Amino acid sequence: MRAQISLEFLLLLLAFLACFALLLPFYSSAYNAGIFALDSMNAKRFADSVKNSVEQLRFLGNGSSIEKTANPSLQWKIFSEKNTLFVSVKSASLGKEKIFSVIFPNEISFRETEFDSEKSFLVKKSSGLVSFENTD
Repeated sequence: MRAQISLEFLLLLLAFLACFALLLPFYSSAYNAGIFALDSMNAKRFADSVKNSVEQLRFLGNGSSIEKTANPSLQWKIFSEKNTLFVSVKSASLGKEKIFSVIFPNEISFRETEFDSEKSFLVKKSSGLVSFENTD
């Protein structure tokens, strides 16, 4: 009698684990999509904070600066073209990328930087021009 109960318990446990194994890919892709959505919001928030810093510096004197810290969960890339700074979030597992932009009042030259851990930047005004620099 006890052996039969133990065997039935093992069969039920095995059936539960088999169902869980079938659903695991769905939960994995849902988890990856959630992480991408959260990190995209984080990148947008970072881009908006850089934009606000640029607006603040327009009214401050030369030599003023504001430090900004990016805390990505996925791969981020920051690059510039003319007077626009781009913040890109990329998820390799989903094959998706989202890009946010910040327009500066003057032309900027920022060397492309890719990172996936905390990184600090400096928004600085000197000689009437606003710049974006990597501090790490």
